[in-house]
Amino acid sequence: MISHYQSYTRPVSRYGRTPPISRLPLALLVAAFLPFVMPVEAETDPAELLQATYGNESLIRRLGDLLMTFQQAGLEWEEDALFEQLATTLVQRLDPQGGLDNEAAISARQRRRSGWVYAPGLRLATTNDTVVIADVHPDKPAAEAGLQPGVVVRQVDTHDAGKRGLFQLEQALRSDEAKPLNLVVGDEVDGVRTQRVDRVAIQLPAVDRAEALPFDLGYIRINRLRAETGAEVADQIHAWQEKDFYGLLLDLRDADGYDWDSIETIATLFAEEGALLYTVRDGAGQDIRTAKADAPPVNALPLMVLVDEDTRGGAEVLAAILRDSVRGAMLFGRPTAGDFLLQETLVLPDDTRIRLATRELITGNGSIYTGGTGLTPAVHTATVDPQEHKPVRSGRTELLDEEIAQEHLFYRIRGDATLRRAVDVLLGLKALGIELR
Repeated sequence: MISHYQSYTRPVSRYGRTPPISRLPLALLVAAFLPFVMPVEAETDPAELLQATYGNESLIRRLGDLLMTFQQAGLEWEEDALFEQLATTLVQRLDPQGGLDNEAAISARQRRRSGWVYAPGLRLATTNDTVVIADVHPDKPAAEAGLQPGVVVRQVDTHDAGKRGLFQLEQALRSDEAKPLNLVVGDEVDGVRTQRVDRVAIQLPAVDRAEALPFDLGYIRINRLRAETGAEVADQIHAWQEKDFYGLLLDLRDADGYDWDSIETIATLFAEEGALLYTVRDGAGQDIRTAKADAPPVNALPLMVLVDEDTRGGAEVLAAILRDSVRGAMLFGRPTAGDFLLQETLVLPDDTRIRLATRELITGNGSIYTGGTGLTPAVHTATVDPQEHKPVRSGRTELLDEEIAQEHLFYRIRGDATLRRAVDVLLGLKALGIELR
């Protein structure tokens, strides 16, 4: 098994690795931090060292002239604040996702990668044309508020449950802050009421839901790529294979994570045996991790991958591999975040921490990702689906099984433009009899 590479923290030195990004001359970043990272002997004139290293037109010399001009004009600045602004500008020119790192940023990043959110502790489902509470965690605020499975949900804060998909409604349940939310629940029989519910810290499961949709379609939503995610997804897909499913919808919207083994396990389910999945290369041009599909695909299913602007980290890496290395995979949604697990934290001698991409990801078709710019879906969709094309009933007293399935599918994907478009494409391929086997 290929060993993990780990993001790590190390001091910068004159011998340190430099980012592989070519968007700006590397001397720019090095020169900006030269006084911090290059030791100078007491008898060495810093100006002479800079001139010898970068020439008369060096960035450092030009910045010095600029600051001296400000000083002569009587302008003042706070040194630490000026340095932070300069450092952030330079780093983000190299890596738009980069910047100065601190404890708050590290904590927020770890929380997201680990799947921690604030939520009331309930899950939703659709039944016929209604959104209901599917289950309630016994020790969380939803249970304490008296909410029970089967209760009709009409509104989640400002989101109308009749016009939003499950994905959007469950996103509305979650927050980055421990602030309460308002649920409008109930029906005409029991009465409609507004229920104020607190949110508490909850760690989301790796796989949010796996469900069989009508017409032999499978839907899996992943929250994060962690150690057990790959095995969970593989088990579910193997189970569906036995039922001869036609296609799969893999929902990576708002997903994150960091586990490379799970990324490889899931990608191998669909890629041809022996196909290159990806290579991660460092700034010196050395391959530090590479993976190929080491088993035949479980089934050559058409694969629709759902992504959005919050698809990042391990989920974004997986989306890139599936799009570039798997036949029959297509991306739907909106451009992703541009965070492909390529960053590391560089520590200056004064303990200033800088986080930026120092690696590159290369997928099976030769595409190179350096961070900052995300994936562009083949089919771009809106956040909310304004269209409703409810199936027309035949007028018979008893509906055909296909009519019942059509209505069930309609209510499941209603309000979710990305999911609806992906389902439409799958059903179109199925109607045309297109097989990937």
